[in-house]
Amino acid sequence: MQDAEHQETHAETTAPPAWLSALAGKFIVFEGPDGSGKTTQLRRLTALCETHDLPFRHVREPGGTPVGEAIRDVLLHRRETDMTARTEMLLYMASRSELVTREIRPALERNELVLADRFVSSTLAYQGAAGGLPREDILSVARVATSGARPDLIVIFDVNQDAAAQRLCLLLDRM
Repeated sequence: MQDAEHQETHAETTAPPAWLSALAGKFIVFEGPDGSGKTTQLRRLTALCETHDLPFRHVREPGGTPVGEAIRDVLLHRRETDMTARTEMLLYMASRSELVTREIRPALERNELVLADRFVSSTLAYQGAAGGLPREDILSVARVATSGARPDLIVIFDVNQDAAAQRLCLLLDRM
């Protein structure tokens, strides 16, 4: 018990890493396949920000706004099994448009670090490479949906298929 208390006190008094303050006002996206560890690493970074009082905003895709959450329900619900890749892409972009306007841009204007679990790269992978939509179609819609907002950094996680399958519950959602 004493060790846990010592570690907690030590974490509170430890100086923040030198690079952490440089993240203020930046937009960082974590990308990768399900089960690659991106959400785990994003949680570790948000905990570090909390420990050292760096203002941040964590957003999720799709979702993060009332309209985005309604779109998320349509996209991820198992009843919608016959949706085309183009419809999926447009719904993701509609949710993203709301997220950029209502959450991402205002947080950046407040000089907060914005951390996103997915962004346009996921649409390029899932609806583009996997779904067959042309890259230029996706990028054209993304420019409109995001009003040109782009991450300062995209961190891509990779994992082999067997390791990812061991980490996931196959019944999570239709995607």
